[in-house]
Amino acid sequence: MDVDNTLVFLLGRWSIHRSLVHGGGACGTFTGVGVLAARPCSDVSPRRRWAHYEETGNLRFGTYSGSATRQLDYAAGPEGRSVAISFCDGRPYIDLDLTAGSWTARHPCAADLYEISTRVISSDLVEECWRVRGPTKSYDAVTTMTRLAP
Repeated sequence: MDVDNTLVFLLGRWSIHRSLVHGGGACGTFTGVGVLAARPCSDVSPRRRWAHYEETGNLRFGTYSGSATRQLDYAAGPEGRSVAISFCDGRPYIDLDLTAGSWTARHPCAADLYEISTRVISSDLVEECWRVRGPTKSYDAVTTMTRLAP
């Protein structure tokens, strides 16, 4: 499925289910809710719109079970096709352009490498696959995002 505007498409509330498989064989899941909400932008650069993403839920991994959160900032490109995603402290994470229905990105994290592919399955369903390899991390994760009613 093609998307006209990546940021506008992703805005809203999403049910999140993530399965994790560690390189050593341990498995886990994250279940929760992710919210991408538009925020006013005081920046006069070509980044016309930006949004804040917050994910909250429960992580079960091995014997651990507890709450987990993740936050990211999204800045739309000038044409609205793509977004630059960054950590909340301003460090860049990945660029994302879903206008063709799928996208792959790479994020070096110290000596580790995140390879991320995102696919729009329908207007209410997105799948994201991570492959993380390096000297300190080795795992695969598949995230299913299902749009929730407003």
